[in-house]
Amino acid sequence: MNQIIFKTTVTKWAVIAMVLLQGIMNGHSAMGQDGRLGKEQMEKLSHWVGEWEGSGWQMEPSGKRVEFNVKESVQSKLNDFVLIVEGKGKSQSNNELGHDAMGMIYYNLDNNRYEFHSATVQGMVTLAEAKIDEKGNFIWGFEVPQGKIQFTITLTEDTWVEKGAFSPDGSTWYPTMEMNLKKIK
Repeated sequence: MNQIIFKTTVTKWAVIAMVLLQGIMNGHSAMGQDGRLGKEQMEKLSHWVGEWEGSGWQMEPSGKRVEFNVKESVQSKLNDFVLIVEGKGKSQSNNELGHDAMGMIYYNLDNNRYEFHSATVQGMVTLAEAKIDEKGNFIWGFEVPQGKIQFTITLTEDTWVEKGAFSPDGSTWYPTMEMNLKKIK
């Protein structure tokens, strides 16, 4: 009886080892992580790293324009494979926190594109496709049931201008927000 249990246990471990070895040999990790990140592409965003402050405005669903002060912090992580972006914005009229979000930007080699994975304090999450256009602008966006939302970020060494827009049809765009920041460190 002990021999049968021993053989069964050895057989189970041999199967597990073969599956793990096959995964490693196929270029996939044993932990199920099979995406690859692009470090060279992330170098194009290296000037984002730092602390940024400024102001802006956004349109509420009611159509009211709200002005805010905002701080954005950008850090390079994981040996420069990703950027972590954290933003907090407060209303200029009552100093209430209105914008509280965090995102991770990386270049997905397998999909041949930048991806921006973001989350908000309201519990919303988005995985957006992104690109750098011919002018060097970082454009990211996503679809919503009513149409599309798109953000365009223009950065120099010390200025960050971000504009948001909504389109119900993909061709006509309506401004939804804008912020203008200066790099403080």
